[in-house]
Amino acid sequence: MEIKTTTTNKISFRIRAFWNEEGGMGEESFGKEVHEFPEALQLLQLADASRPDNDWMIVCDVKTKTVKN
Repeated sequence: MEIKTTTTNKISFRIRAFWNEEGGMGEESFGKEVHEFPEALQLLQLADASRPDNDWMIVCDVKTKTVKN
């Protein structure tokens, strides 16, 4: 038996900061969701420059779809 499949990954990036707060976790986002990594890097640099007190990071969201051919 031979089964062929195609897998597609839709990847998006957000710039976010997280920190501990009393009773939970605080968070903040910077900019909009982007689909290209160079754009995410540029937003990360802008976030660091505008609010250097936050520990900014790139958060990646991957949506995977697999179909049989």
